[in-house]
Amino acid sequence: MGLEGIVDASGLNLTPGTRSGVIHDEQLAQLVRALKPVEAKLAVEIEAQQQADEEKASQQILRTITRAFREALIALPAEEYDWFHIEGVNRSRKQP
Repeated sequence: MGLEGIVDASGLNLTPGTRSGVIHDEQLAQLVRALKPVEAKLAVEIEAQQQADEEKASQQILRTITRAFREALIALPAEEYDWFHIEGVNRSRKQP
């Protein structure tokens, strides 16, 4: 996850000629100081969002694995999964 946006800082002085950077002067230092609290809050929010995304992915993986095992236990003959020692599987399967 990333973050995109624009910080409008009209007081900054652009580098002459290229205009692709800013001059490291007091105006830039003030902007950096002003943005420090915002940076900390955004870092907390980004971390929380990443943890939520990881939890969601883990739940999806667990559901996929559970579904795969369930389908395998239904599809395989009983002797193919006796080593699982799962109680109640034979009762839920249709007997031929």
